[in-house]
Amino acid sequence: MSPQTDLLLSAAEDPKVTDWMQGWGSVLGVAVGLIASAATAALLVYEIRAGRCARAEAARDRAEAAQDRALAVAERRDAVAAQARTVVINGIHISNLRTGILKRFAFTVANYGSGPILDVHPQVVIDGDTVDRLKFRGSAALGPGEKLELEKRFQSAFAKLKDGEPMQDAELAEHITIEVRFTDMAGLRWLRQDSGQPQRILKDEP
Repeated sequence: MSPQTDLLLSAAEDPKVTDWMQGWGSVLGVAVGLIASAATAALLVYEIRAGRCARAEAARDRAEAAQDRALAVAERRDAVAAQARTVVINGIHISNLRTGILKRFAFTVANYGSGPILDVHPQVVIDGDTVDRLKFRGSAALGPGEKLELEKRFQSAFAKLKDGEPMQDAELAEHITIEVRFTDMAGLRWLRQDSGQPQRILKDEP
């Protein structure tokens, strides 16, 4: 083989600079692609977590807002009923002269508030029914600290009958509800039963 032929073969076998550049370019391309894929995956995971956190925070905000609204409503109701709660039924007295026969019924409606109440109507209810002999006269107004003392005495025997027999006082008391209706200084009408919480009357019964 001639020296010229050896020179040509040696030149053909030596790597070219362009080949090295293409090889490194391929490696860099793969590396960049992997980095981009990893970045995309990390961004996707971040967005999913951020979305979950945002939804959880929004749910907490909605729950807190609902609690705040409920608290505000309760506080408004409490403020509206403040005067009504100062009207108290007490001094209840039920007595008999003979076992099972009601002879005296008394109670007091007291206004412990700082303002007057108007159109005060007390009423006694037995098993959900009013009893003519237990109707009491009301009052047009009851000032701060004033009391309306009410009493009924019966010359003849009176008792709620149960199966044709009069009930004992203690038993009768379980069937009795004392009510008082009145209007506060704001013009709101209220009903209070025994020691229960006052209830708004939106429309008075006839």
